[in-house]
Amino acid sequence: VTEIRVACDIYGGLPKSAMLGEQVLVFAVSDADAPAVATLRRENAPLDSDLVVRLPAPAEPVAYSESYQRASSDRAENYFLIESHEALTPGSSLGGAAAFKPAARAGERGENLTIVWDASLSRRSADLKAERELLRLFLSRLDGASVRVFVLRDALETPRTFPIENGDASELFAFLDSVPLDGGTDLRALAKLPNGGGPILLFTDGLSPLSPLSTVPTLPSPTWTISSAARANVSLLRALGTLVNLSETPVNAALWQLGVPEFGLQKVGVLSGQLDGVTFEPGGSTVSGELRSENARVSLEYGYPGQPPLYRKEILVNSPKPGGRGAEHGGGGAIAKFWAAQQAEKLSVDPETNREALAKLGQDFGIVTEGCSLLVLETLEQHLKYNVAPARTRPALYDAYLGKVREEVKAQKTKDAAQLDKVKAQWKETLAWWGQDFKYPKDFRYKEAPKKNHIQIGGTTLPSSDSGRPRRASRPSGSRSSGGAAGADPFNSYVVFRQARKAAGGEEADDSVGASVKIEAWTPNVPYVKTMNAAGAGGAYAVYLQEREKWGATPAFYLDAGEALLKLGRKDEGKRVLLSLADLAGDDPAVLRILARRLLALGEHDLAISLFQRVLQMRPEEPQSLRDLALALEARGDKTGNLGDYNRALASFDGVVRGRWIRGENDFDGIECIALLEANALMSRVGATRLKNPLDPALTKAVGCDLRIVLAWDTDLTDMDLHVSEPSAE
Repeated sequence: VTEIRVACDIYGGLPKSAMLGEQVLVFAVSDADAPAVATLRRENAPLDSDLVVRLPAPAEPVAYSESYQRASSDRAENYFLIESHEALTPGSSLGGAAAFKPAARAGERGENLTIVWDASLSRRSADLKAERELLRLFLSRLDGASVRVFVLRDALETPRTFPIENGDASELFAFLDSVPLDGGTDLRALAKLPNGGGPILLFTDGLSPLSPLSTVPTLPSPTWTISSAARANVSLLRALGTLVNLSETPVNAALWQLGVPEFGLQKVGVLSGQLDGVTFEPGGSTVSGELRSENARVSLEYGYPGQPPLYRKEILVNSPKPGGRGAEHGGGGAIAKFWAAQQAEKLSVDPETNREALAKLGQDFGIVTEGCSLLVLETLEQHLKYNVAPARTRPALYDAYLGKVREEVKAQKTKDAAQLDKVKAQWKETLAWWGQDFKYPKDFRYKEAPKKNHIQIGGTTLPSSDSGRPRRASRPSGSRSSGGAAGADPFNSYVVFRQARKAAGGEEADDSVGASVKIEAWTPNVPYVKTMNAAGAGGAYAVYLQEREKWGATPAFYLDAGEALLKLGRKDEGKRVLLSLADLAGDDPAVLRILARRLLALGEHDLAISLFQRVLQMRPEEPQSLRDLALALEARGDKTGNLGDYNRALASFDGVVRGRWIRGENDFDGIECIALLEANALMSRVGATRLKNPLDPALTKAVGCDLRIVLAWDTDLTDMDLHVSEPSAE
């Protein structure tokens, strides 16, 4: 035990200042082999804050070091650990004239307070009753405070401000009652919290399915993260602030954790020497890292979060002495493994993005990391199957493993070359087909049509530029007006839209045969959509919330309801309902693809790209994952003009081309040429000289067409066919 705390009003029923009266508190702190080292006696003492008794800490921090060789390294490395138990402010001591008194709780002095309330769909599984009770007890001790409340989903909503007088927060709780738990979560929005709002209470499960957090947002004030969900990203919650975990701690015991700034280690600096991977938890008592020089002098700064340091100390970290003992030598890799565990904690903030790094860390140091399983590997075949290097303590097995790995690297290069040769042959066949002359059969049938004709695609009317005269299939539309040069208008998905813009500017469309392509909007024949439509724009969302109790476990419900709201002109609510799919089915790549494509159609490029990136992490063995991401990046590039998006799109297309897409008996043969058509169209449209072309030179050639249809689906073990009937009945 290092700390004893008596909470002044732990149950919330006592006044702000309580009197011990006739009771006497006596604490005796003793060592197993020594008499009591300190005593504290308080009688008839007023308590206006929690009473805290802590063990005396060592006067100075202590450093340890050891040598350790990780599995993937050919040499040993030096790791260090600093133990720092600076828990008391200067001048305070156990049993002294004045007992240690922590800093005032947030809001107690009447300053501002910020509450961020995660109202996404995933929060329906949280213990909201416990969270509200904790918040009620906390606010009940405030007087004259101003509380600003932000609702968080995929973005921060406009805040509401509530005054708290004599602990009365009824208006604030009425507001929280009115906020439905709906939509998806994007914790990147936390980075937009404004300054000046005072300490922050963040109620969330730490899950961010709409976007992974490769970097943790820096919040403007000391933060307490409160979570009651059984499934939560605890690593992220700790990284964001001081975690209050209601799934492990009862409300009455958690109350004293909330709002009290934690004094402790806040900053680590290197005064001399070289350290790498320095890791510590603010307010904690340990610092670890890798020592890259003979020794290093380290500075440790102590204080409260977000405030200037109260004091600092220095310590010298030395390299371990061979065979040494004591403070400069650890043993058995304990220090190295501790450091690796701390690194894993940081990487676990975004386990999907850091999956490979976590796996490598676990294998290098023999620790269990997120997303990894415990394996017992004995034979060479087993180590090769799971791609795990044997321990160096088994040198014969380790050398045999390295030899097999080198052979596999050579074999992979041969397979990569064979894949590229296969694609080149397919591309050559594609270009040959594209260059053919296609002549109409003698019994070709068509109907006369007006000179100006249009193609109807959904609700969009586009002018047609095809003259109906036989021409080479490779000649793009519009080539006659540019001197007849083949390839003047290369194939791309935007040809007809450019033509539409030209027509809007007054250009005449070519004489053409009447052609009509009409795609009917999908109207699901389900009762809840009918009920929503009957309620009209003003009542549809309320109907959705009612119907969700019955249909909410079905992903199709959110798609149908979201589309219904969009058609009724309720864009914000429709988007929110669609985003609920990320929280509901965030582990289903097929659902995430559907959601991302719908967001792309709504112009939400950033969200769509984040979801496609997540699908790629989940399904790297499927080329559609790369192609979808490439198309989304290209679309965002068209919106912003960012060449970086175009280059990333080309790199993804190239990944489709070079990948070996074999999965059991199923493969994706032919998708490479689809990606090549799209990559070449992108370069021709934007300008190849402006972009970084990753394609093999033999695969770089633009080809043109008027209309291109690509059919994609996400249901495995399914065969889909696309049939097009020409006017000639072919």
